[in-house]
Amino acid sequence: MDGLSDRSSILLRSTKKTALYVAKVIYSAVIFMLRYGYKFGKTEFGGDEIMRDYAVLTSNGNFTIFEYDNEKIRFATSKRLEKYTKVVEWDHGYLVVMAKYQGLDEVEEYIDLIPILENLYYDVDNFLKPIKEVRIEYAA
Repeated sequence: MDGLSDRSSILLRSTKKTALYVAKVIYSAVIFMLRYGYKFGKTEFGGDEIMRDYAVLTSNGNFTIFEYDNEKIRFATSKRLEKYTKVVEWDHGYLVVMAKYQGLDEVEEYIDLIPILENLYYDVDNFLKPIKEVRIEYAA
């Protein structure tokens, strides 16, 4: 009987340590989300969801990549594009950005996402509505 209580005691201590660790991880994740532009909302089914209020624009090879809410939209661009450097304007699907091309100074570029999204059968207004800004991000 004493052996069983010793095992139970060890299991209880182990469970408490695990619960404390999980609580710390969840706390850290919430702090990260709040600090870096995430917000909490409700899904249509009543559950919690986490949404950012910004999208990310980047490029890779011959493609421009627009990311928002776990959606990654890739479309062809010039093979001479080195990178996007600055978002000048964001207006519900219409982007004005500065871009650096091989052999050229920075150039102002215009990207209209609406026809791209329509061709991919997105509900354009619902997809774009929560996006308040677009950021340019490249891996360091």
